Amino acid sequence: MNKPLMLALSLSTLLFANKAIPATMNAYKKVTINSTQVFSLDQFPYKNYFVCIRKWENGEGFSDYLQHDRLFQQALRKTAGEAAARQYRYLNEQPAKENIAATAVKNDSFYKKEQVPFINDQRYTYSWHYLTPRKSDYQYATQTIGMLKERFDFKTEKGRHWVITEPTFYRRSSDYEVKEDKRFSGLFILLSVNEKAIKQASSEQAAYQQAYQQTKAYYFAADPDNCSKR
Repeated sequence: MNKPLMLALSLSTLLFANKAIPATMNAYKKVTINSTQVFSLDQFPYKNYFVCIRKWENGEGFSDYLQHDRLFQQALRKTAGEAAARQYRYLNEQPAKENIAATAVKNDSFYKKEQVPFINDQRYTYSWHYLTPRKSDYQYATQTIGMLKERFDFKTEKGRHWVITEPTFYRRSSDYEVKEDKRFSGLFILLSVNEKAIKQASSEQAAYQQAYQQTKAYYFAADPDNCSKR
């Protein structure tokens, strides 16, 4: 089993060992963050984070590409923005929406107002972020799985939360079809959003933009000697 996958499983155990629906943002499970391992998205060491990818067939080239894939970074920024927008709607008791671009959801199967994010293990999946050109070798979607509250520390931003983000990669199988690449199953990235900024935002769009521009990622060191062969 590769190290990032084991980290994902360990994180899942931490999150859901004693599951309870949080009543407020402060009710999220807390995590201690090493500030030296927090990076902006353009400086994040993707290649070393997904170190086991390089051991796959043709993985070296894919790993190199992922390190500089600006569209992938944009997808992560959008995911953080959507999480912040969802928090804004919840704090202001606004109607539930699928995402910031959607209109208020009026279907009876949805909540009438925004609920606590990630309630009942709900995952929020965002549409594919296509590479250019359209018929490229791979595509990806992102989904938010849950959220952690950072323990207060004088060296960190007060009120920072970490959104557990899971990317799903799709490889092209024909001119008109893509299939999920199961080798990425269980991989995740933690993205930050700032509670104080969300509360002070003048609008949902402002909350989205702040997270889109300011989000950072947390680096878990992977062990290249502990990767599974796939």
